[in-house]
Amino acid sequence: MLWSNHELWNKAETIAFDKGLYQLRFAAGSRKDGTWDPTYFDLFRTQQQVHEKISRQTVPIDAWGGILVGVRKPPDPRRYFLPHVGVACPVTAILDFRPSGAPATRTREVTILLYDPTRRSTVRLAGVQRPLAADFAAPLAYYPEPGLRLGLIAMMRPQNYEQRAGLYMLEPYDPDRIPVIFVHGLISVPQMWVPTIAAVESDPVLHGRYQFWAFAYPTGDPVLISALKLRESLEQVYKLYPKTKDMVLISHSMGGLLAQMQAVTTGMFSGIMCSGVTRITFTLRFRRTI
Repeated sequence: MLWSNHELWNKAETIAFDKGLYQLRFAAGSRKDGTWDPTYFDLFRTQQQVHEKISRQTVPIDAWGGILVGVRKPPDPRRYFLPHVGVACPVTAILDFRPSGAPATRTREVTILLYDPTRRSTVRLAGVQRPLAADFAAPLAYYPEPGLRLGLIAMMRPQNYEQRAGLYMLEPYDPDRIPVIFVHGLISVPQMWVPTIAAVESDPVLHGRYQFWAFAYPTGDPVLISALKLRESLEQVYKLYPKTKDMVLISHSMGGLLAQMQAVTTGMFSGIMCSGVTRITFTLRFRRTI
């Protein structure tokens, strides 16, 4: 029903039951209250509809609310550094039943709230503060899993995968959160970082403090070319989102060379790689934490 009637976003829907009527409506989104705007999403998925192999790598928080994955698919997702399939977000749906009015009406008002579990962990229901259910791995499980075979082919035939190269934001951009950029290594793909991201997002202390991006590149390309593409992607991010905070780069294997070249000036790129270097930081404390 969440998606069968678009008018639900703007007006109430009346549903009959044996003892009367339910009048359902969606609550407007509020950053302060930690709720999503219902109009932000284009579709919803349940835990069972995403790849269970990935989502089960972390244990969901079994508490109050229905766990969903909200997906936003803008017309040109790559313009905003989003995956081609759209960006997936954790959503916890709560039904807030208001007390019945006059007995003769037998109508109960029900408000549907779509909470962002990365912004709050409890919700007040029936006068009692309740823990909010959440599954931070489910949105990551929404994204396609190409397998390591793709990494091997991209190394052997890099020219066939140039269009896939670039920076991918795995969640909506948030100027208040620190970007953590993952760079994979030789014969690998960005999906190798999914367990790490899911673990950090599921940590009660760390979740909600960072936003996770991944850089994809065919590892058969020369390292200097891939490093330049990463630098150009970071420059474009700062142009599109000038309020972006200092970044954290986490890399593996050959990706370490790409990350290192973002923090040094070699002169090989004739000034192309000079702008914005001081805005990229490596946080030892963060690496030790995860």
